[in-house]
Amino acid sequence: MTSTVVPRNFSAILSVSDKTGICEIATGLHDAGLTLVASGGTAATLREHGLPVK
Repeated sequence: MTSTVVPRNFSAILSVSDKTGICEIATGLHDAGLTLVASGGTAATLREHGLPVK
């Protein structure tokens, strides 16, 4: 598996109604260096799984 690192000033905006798999996706984005930004419910789910989110 290859990995991509992007500059720290990039963000991923996440807002989903079906939270299935979102933590895995968000983890990959975070590991690639993106800042996670999410809507209320999505942010709560990500925080419950230890991910930093704005």
